[in-house]
Amino acid sequence: KIWPLRLQQNASQETISRIEISSEHGESFFHITTFISEALAAEPTRTQRAAIGLLQAECLLGEQRFDVAIKAYQRVAEQFPEDPSGETAAFAVAQFLTERGNSEESRAAIDAYLKRYPNGRFVREVSEKLPKGLRPAP
Repeated sequence: KIWPLRLQQNASQETISRIEISSEHGESFFHITTFISEALAAEPTRTQRAAIGLLQAECLLGEQRFDVAIKAYQRVAEQFPEDPSGETAAFAVAQFLTERGNSEESRAAIDAYLKRYPNGRFVREVSEKLPKGLRPAP
């Protein structure tokens, strides 16, 4: 889970707080997606939009809408590559595709992550998903 969101502006902070509280108390994804819509309507910053996109992908994953969730993570990774949420999304794509056994797709996602974030937060985890002979040196 990607909780709590770390957002910087107060414009949608109340709505984001409701999302955090809802998720921590097991609210349905329907209620959380309603709060997401409210947060998006509050003119969030770029960082907030990235975090909200990541939250949307997480909700889709929780609803077991796997193909749509992967696309949502990919969209966050592509639209916000400089943001920590973009890096987290790129990692989520690589991890999820690897877990699903999509070898070509997972390898492409792993390569994309390592190319974009050679010193990223998840390099060790991503590298461990590669066959031993293809892992980068520590």
